[in-house]
Amino acid sequence: MALPDFAFSSLSILMTTSALLYLRKFVLNNFGLDDWLVLVALIGVDLFSALAYIITYYGLGRPMKYVPTDHLVVFLTLEYASQCAYLVIAATVKASLLIFIMRLFPTRFVHIAGKALLGIIAAFTLSGTLALVFQCRPVQAAYDKAITNSSCYPTETSYAILMMQGVIITSDMAYLAVADADKEANTCAGAALHW
Repeated sequence: MALPDFAFSSLSILMTTSALLYLRKFVLNNFGLDDWLVLVALIGVDLFSALAYIITYYGLGRPMKYVPTDHLVVFLTLEYASQCAYLVIAATVKASLLIFIMRLFPTRFVHIAGKALLGIIAAFTLSGTLALVFQCRPVQAAYDKAITNSSCYPTETSYAILMMQGVIITSDMAYLAVADADKEANTCAGAALHW
């Protein structure tokens, strides 16, 4: 992806989301916690996209033996930063969606399920992020390969922590199920009242 394409797509998303947030804040006067989280998530996602663009310049996608030595330190530092930031940014996006669902469906079931899922997100994010941050002893050994007397998780373990797709997919489906279950309950209750 060329820089103009990256800039255009990032600016398009930023302008669209900003327009929606402006509408909710100043026209509808209905700006809640979910909107603030969308704003934080948008900034985080844009920064993560920029980080991905920069790390590609320094060697992402190439075999390590072809990454120039002067790029290797920067590459490993950026890779470490992206691993640590990924779960936090994803959690912010998921939390904004859940809080939006809780505001959209203000029922007891949705609030209990939403708070439980927010707790799961927080626990998963905290444990995963701490495991990624402290994957090496000393911590600097994760990105500074000049440190020789270090002990680190095997690479497979680090990526398994980062990519626990089963937990991520299950939690994503649970968010949608919360809203869908409440919609079904309200539809059935409404249908019973109208008949």
